[in-house]
Parts: sequence; structure tokens; C-alpha cells
Amino acid sequence: MSWPPPDLADEALALLREMLRVDTTNPPGNEARIARDILAPLLTREGLKPTILEKEPGRSNLIVRLAGSGGADPLLLHGHLDVVAANPARWTHPPFAAVEADGCLWGRGAIDMKQTVAMQIVTLIGLARAGFPLERDLIVAAFADEEMGSGLGSRWIAAEHPELVRAEYALSEVGGYTLHFAGQRFYPIMVAEKGFVWLELTASGDPGHGSMPSRNNAVLQLARAADRLGRRPLRFAATPQMQAFVAGLAENLPEPKATIVRSLLHPIPFRLLGRALFPNARTADAFSAMLHDTAAPTRLAGGEQINQIPTTVRAWVDCRILPGQTTDGLVELVRKRIGPEIDIRVIAEGAPVVTEGDDPLLRAMQRAVSELDPGSHALTNLLTGFTDAKPLAALGVRTYGFSPLVLPPEINFAALFHGDDERIPIAGFRRGFHVFAGMVKEFCSAATSA
Repeated sequence: MSWPPPDLADEALALLREMLRVDTTNPPGNEARIARDILAPLLTREGLKPTILEKEPGRSNLIVRLAGSGGADPLLLHGHLDVVAANPARWTHPPFAAVEADGCLWGRGAIDMKQTVAMQIVTLIGLARAGFPLERDLIVAAFADEEMGSGLGSRWIAAEHPELVRAEYALSEVGGYTLHFAGQRFYPIMVAEKGFVWLELTASGDPGHGSMPSRNNAVLQLARAADRLGRRPLRFAATPQMQAFVAGLAENLPEPKATIVRSLLHPIPFRLLGRALFPNARTADAFSAMLHDTAAPTRLAGGEQINQIPTTVRAWVDCRILPGQTTDGLVELVRKRIGPEIDIRVIAEGAPVVTEGDDPLLRAMQRAVSELDPGSHALTNLLTGFTDAKPLAALGVRTYGFSPLVLPPEINFAALFHGDDERIPIAGFRRGFHVFAGMVKEFCSAATSA
């Protein structure tokens, strides 16, 4: 692709540096420090007209549109500006300093997902400058609050201002990165994501003095329940999305490894061989999560004094469900695992998202992977987490995860996601940006040729 010019990647990298230096840890988020103070002035200087909407002060959502001819429906590029917490004591470089070292740009949000927002914003700016005739409107949305469930961001925008983000297609995070496996390079394109069900568990027992232990101790009940949930995953299911992913891996591997990989779609071979096939623990955990409904206890609370046995204690559990599973089905699985004594309350939920079938955008992404890394293989994939795709899919938007990024073998994408020392290879970002911007330009320039 002859476009974009090389200096546009410099602009994307500079914007990423600037955003990484802003602490948007959620809570409290403070996304306005990027949306209002950085992105809106940048877009306005380019002659564009960004819209900023806030459900609560400081929790800014920015949306900007580059108009096309209307010959085809819009393409939406979306990302989020908030990040998860980072403990500086565990980082090699400060998480909000945007340090460049060892060929990488370090910072919380470098992977999840300020790098994607930088690609999207600068792609739109570059197209606006060039004045290419576009068939589709190109929309970029930078949302707030994704890390805490999107209630102040995409869910609110989709409910209250759907006309601003309604599109035929959408592209967002967690796709197009290098997956090194068995000497081959694969690039997953996210076509589905698991649903989430957040539960509050309450155990009740007899209060009493800590010097006289009781068998009916709420703390013990809850501890046993949390252990049962965390000890192993819930339901095993080889969804159509995972069948396609595993088939894509296997067809590019030699025997007998190809046969072993295919066998992982069955629970007994998976239990026997899965960990051995993926020696990296984080990779093995990610693969397991793609094949199971899961429940992870994440918070415990209860009791006020060390010498008093409390009447009630609570735990919060982050459950993720595969396509085809329901909230009721998940609760039934949890109930069977922990027994009848614990009260279960659903506090939040979001259904799985699946983009089914072939289409011009998927084919454009597959071609982009061939340009990004010749000799590699594009795969469709299932995401274990959730993204802002959920409320957008409810509007009828065909959503994909694709933010191309070339990673060396020593950088494990799954380990960096919400992990320590989050960083992005600068050269890999430049290559990804070039391919991403060129693909967006070509896709939006013609209604059917993509």
C-alpha cells in the first residue's frame, strides 16, 4: 500500500507517548484529560469537529466523523481511554512515564489500549488531510470506563446517542498481534468474545467469639466455596469459533503436533496434554479460558474485629461464559460447584458477542496480515475478555478485533495484558500502523472492492 506516508506513523507514535503520560486509571478514570485536553484540540486543528459527551464530569467520550459519499454504510473504529491500575514497584520503568528502552515504548495502556486509539485517531486525521474520496463515513470513538463495565462509556453512548456510533462494521482491540507457536507466526482476528456474569456470593453463619470456634462459620463456608470455584474451570465446550481457531493452527503445523493440537478440542486430551503443549503458563491459561466457562473469585469482604466471628461475609466472582451459554446456565453451574448454602446474586452481565460468516472486512484484514508479516497466518479467534463491542453489537454493528502489531517471540501478548511492564515494540507499532491505515483507506474508499 503506497499510503500512508512514513511520517504519519511518527505522528501516531508521538500521540501514543502523550497519552501514555496521562494517568487514566479507572477508577477514577479522568478520561477528560485525554479526550478534552489532547484529542479534541488535535482534531480541531485539523479542521475536524469532535463531539465530547459525559455522563459524569471528567468521564469523557469523544466521537469524530469523517464524512464519505454515503455509497456504503459507516466503518466505526473504537477504543477506550481508561486503564487498569499499575503498581510502580513491580515495573522496570514508571508506568506513566512513556519511557523508550530496549526498542519498546513502556507504559500502562501501551497494549490495552492507547496504542489502538492512537492508530485510529491518526488514521482518520491522515485521511482527512489527503482528501481521498470515501464511500463510507469513518467514525472514531474514544470511550470512557471500559475497564469497569462501560457504564459511563459505550453502553451509555449506545443507549442514549446511538446515531453517533451506528455503523455497518466496527474495529477495535485484541486482534492482529503476533502469536508465536511451534515455530510459526499466527495473527488472530477477534470474531467473538465471551460474555461476563459478575456474581456476589454471601455466606451466613453463627456469630460468636473468636476464642470459641464454631463449625457454622461464614468465613469457612465462603472460603470453601471460593476454593471450589477457583480450583478448576467450569464447563468445557469447543465452540465453532474455537474449532475454526484450532483448525487454523493445526493446518500450518507438521505431524504429529497437528494431530495433538486438534485433540485439544476434547476435554480428556486437553487435560492430559494442554499444559505440556503450552509451556508458558499465561498462554496455557488463555487457551484454557477459550474452551471453558470460568469463575474467578476476585474480592472478599466481611467481619469487623479479629476476635469476632462475623454473621455474614461476601465474595465477588468474575465469571466468563462461552458463546451458547446463558447467565442462568452459568449460575446453575456455580450452584452445583459451591452447594446450596451460599446465596448467589447476579450484579452485572453481558452476553457473548459473535460475528458470524465471511465478509469484505474480514477478507481485508486477512490480506493486511499477509502484508504485515509475509509467511504468517491469519486466524479467526475468540476473546476471553469483554470489550466495548458488546453494546455496539446490540445496535447491529458487525464487530471485529484488529489492531495489528508485530511482536518478537520474547514478548508475550497475554502476559502484558493488565500485567506488569506493559510495553509495545516501536518498530512493530510502526509496521502495524502502516498496514492498518492503508487497509482502512482502501476499505472506506470502495463499497465492494475490499
